[in-house]
Amino acid sequence: MVANNKKNLYIFINRIEENGVHKLANLAKILVDSARKKPDKVAILFGQREITYHFLNYSVDRLAQGLKGVGIGQGDRVILMLPNIPQFPISYYALLKIGAQVIPVNIMFRKMEIRHLAGDSGAKVVIGWEGVQRNILGGIRGVSSIKTLIFLGEKIPKGAYSLTELIRGNDPLPKMEKTAADDTAVIQYTAGITGPPKGAELTHQNMISNAVSCKSVLGVGARDRLLAALPLFHPFGQTTMMNLAFVAGATMVLHHRFVPSEILTSLEENGITLFAGVPSMFQALINYPNPEKVRFKSLRYCVSGGAPLSASTLTAFEEKFDTTILEGYGLSETSPVVCLNQPHRPRKPGSVGFPIPGEEMKIVDQSGQKLPPGEVGEIIVQGENVMKGYLGRQEATEEVLRGGWFHTGDLGRKDEEGYFYVVGRKHELIIKSGFNVYPREIEDLLLLHPRVAEAAVIGIPDPEKGEDIKAFIVSKKGESITPEEIIDYCREKMDPYKCPREVEFVPTLPRNSSGRLLKSKLKG
Repeated sequence: MVANNKKNLYIFINRIEENGVHKLANLAKILVDSARKKPDKVAILFGQREITYHFLNYSVDRLAQGLKGVGIGQGDRVILMLPNIPQFPISYYALLKIGAQVIPVNIMFRKMEIRHLAGDSGAKVVIGWEGVQRNILGGIRGVSSIKTLIFLGEKIPKGAYSLTELIRGNDPLPKMEKTAADDTAVIQYTAGITGPPKGAELTHQNMISNAVSCKSVLGVGARDRLLAALPLFHPFGQTTMMNLAFVAGATMVLHHRFVPSEILTSLEENGITLFAGVPSMFQALINYPNPEKVRFKSLRYCVSGGAPLSASTLTAFEEKFDTTILEGYGLSETSPVVCLNQPHRPRKPGSVGFPIPGEEMKIVDQSGQKLPPGEVGEIIVQGENVMKGYLGRQEATEEVLRGGWFHTGDLGRKDEEGYFYVVGRKHELIIKSGFNVYPREIEDLLLLHPRVAEAAVIGIPDPEKGEDIKAFIVSKKGESITPEEIIDYCREKMDPYKCPREVEFVPTLPRNSSGRLLKSKLKG
């Protein structure tokens, strides 16, 4: 009887680990569990280098012990500024195992941006790549909280530690530090679209639940191979590639950077089953000179996020590569995935699908009342994925976390069948002669024009109408088009009050590292 109870308990525990990983108290436990179950499985493929789950977890434990040895511990905030290389996940999970808080930073950031993040976060440590050493050293100059520098590379500045030596020169961490599910795991800085970047405190529970929910919706398992070209310093890359791969015991095929020719080769030769990207990545693959029709034998589907995906890009990519793109929606404050189209449900043009498991989403008016299907209002979100607040910004936290809901600042609608649509940001709404004009509706139409490659629409002051509409256009290579043609095209396709008054042609549109359009720079 006792033996039988032990067997039942073992089955029960395994079932919890398989289906309820989100109840774990440390995000690094997802790697520990996969290493225990399938130690010889390839966790990371990086070029020709294969790293098994056992070796990855072993390296994480050795670095964790090394970090403790140089005085880093529970609650310390650590800037992690590495490119897409194996040392990123090794450092990321090693910090989590000792109870430290990871601050992932874009490797393209300059001195002033680094200085803001370091000062705002009170970071104690920087783990950086030698390729951006000058920016790091310049950025932290005068930031009193920084006590320890760790660099990857051969040219280590005086007084800094070598990341390679901290991994190689230590025995494994004997025991993971105890953390609570609501302890901060990651401080993810926002894009700073409406002001200075703020640090969203994402807990172990936030990050684990989001990865597990994505695993459930996308049906990812140990046999899958995920192509990780998204930057791992961004929450989209962390959740939908790295954490998702490791919670499923799958293989992450890691790319140092996004190069269309290399990505196309990898999709074909590495047995990729899932590829996640931002719209600009999909457009670059469409534009890359290769056969009109390509079919990747293993690819089941792609996921798009980080910025709105135009209907023209979606259609062109699916037709050229004979695959399916599942568009989703998320924010840094939500770990990040909120909503996602599902593989086995019909898709609707422009829809971001349904909230993923464990999350609720609704559309409300200015007073917070839920709106009926079809009406546009603010998107608010509730669930295990929502941050606990902005670091050191109580007022800003209270402004967005009201009544148990996170107020996204995005405008959207929900149809009769429960599909959600994102129509734009609240601060981007154009009010022209009393009419609400949503820039994305005009942008989507402009992108259907055969000679338009990119489009952005903003409001401009007008003494009579309050605001009017201006469109910024990037024309397709080798194509010529006039402002009058654009305005006439819009007048043929939509109500006159939605048509741009002004059209300006530009070589490129300003975007951040995740592909999100920075309209504030267009207004300048």
